[in-house]
Amino acid sequence: MATAIMAPLGTWDFHKKDDTQEVPAIESQRGASRLLQHHRRALDAEIEHATRLMLRQRDAEDEVYNQETLDRAIAFLKRHVSYVWESRATTAPLPAIGPGPAKSVDLYWKQSSWKLLVNIPADKDSEATFYGDDYGKNKTEGSLDANSISKTIVSWLTA
Repeated sequence: MATAIMAPLGTWDFHKKDDTQEVPAIESQRGASRLLQHHRRALDAEIEHATRLMLRQRDAEDEVYNQETLDRAIAFLKRHVSYVWESRATTAPLPAIGPGPAKSVDLYWKQSSWKLLVNIPADKDSEATFYGDDYGKNKTEGSLDANSISKTIVSWLTA
């Protein structure tokens, strides 16, 4: 479940690679900054894991997905995680990133009250697909533009 925090919006750039952000003077802002740095490190670790998997499989000549597909999946993920932070002042849970069918990339969230799977296809012109389940009350599935913010995905990430 997403963790609500009070902090000024726009203080975190998911695209920034280093941890040398200026720490604000107010204690609550420092706490938010630490939370965001921890969250970004966790995201970077999951991306690194997915990249290592891709490289290991490429070396075995059994490619599970390629760098371009992984990059599109990461961009989708960062766009949604950033949107949740900027619009709701809360961190979004992070998914496992792994291989999907036909050299696609799956983003899989499993929480205590819901699960969500987003599949980014290898064909950049195809739509992404998703399936969400809150274990009995609601199930939803469909397709979406992987280059845009999906309000459906945002609602799952903030449930």
